[in-house]
Amino acid sequence: MKLVFKNHELVPAINFLKQLELKASESRHRTKLVNLLLKAADGLQESEVELLEEYGVKDESGKLKKTEGGDYQLEELRAGEFHAEQKKLLLEEVTIEPGMYLENIQQMQGILDAYTGVISGETAEIYDRLLSELEK
Repeated sequence: MKLVFKNHELVPAINFLKQLELKASESRHRTKLVNLLLKAADGLQESEVELLEEYGVKDESGKLKKTEGGDYQLEELRAGEFHAEQKKLLLEEVTIEPGMYLENIQQMQGILDAYTGVISGETAEIYDRLLSELEK
């Protein structure tokens, strides 16, 4: 079993799973899946930092500068390149192998199937994506 997500789906999936109110035993299965997704999200964050290092404006000490709004400042002439590379990065697929947590991850399909909460919008989309991957 492998779970395949696009990078931009990782954080919404983590947030959705974390907000579910589950029984203790179900929560253990969720925690294993969330931890695997967090590990993948860490890889995404590292790649984003690499992009910022390449396209960001740095101060005299080599630290990335931030705008007044708190975002990282980009080199003006290369901002378009940065956004194109960031878009590619977010559309890249990441494969998550459950490894020793295979049974826990398999249990999540039943847990999500039985979920009776009301969802819509992005939450409904990520719910569908999670179930689609777990059903494979």
